[in-house]
Amino acid sequence: MDPGRWRQIEQLYHSALEAGPTQRDRVLTEACREDTDLRREVESLLAQVTSTEALADLSAWAAASELAAAHTILKPGDALGPYEILGLVGTGGMA
Repeated sequence: MDPGRWRQIEQLYHSALEAGPTQRDRVLTEACREDTDLRREVESLLAQVTSTEALADLSAWAAASELAAAHTILKPGDALGPYEILGLVGTGGMA
């Protein structure tokens, strides 16, 4: 992908994020018009925004508490904010 196209996708992605979920469709419709590839690329990036990313902004204790409350099990390949889960570190009371 050429750098100009990537900048266009990145700018639209950030604009859509800032607009919030209720205005996102309007922002994408206005910006993309007939460019379905552009819209698809931006929607693909937006789909990666998950509730686990918000956990990276919390303290470690708050994030652990929230994960435990939701019975969330992270597997290798999952993302926690900007971090990727690579594998199990250990199990048991001392791990």
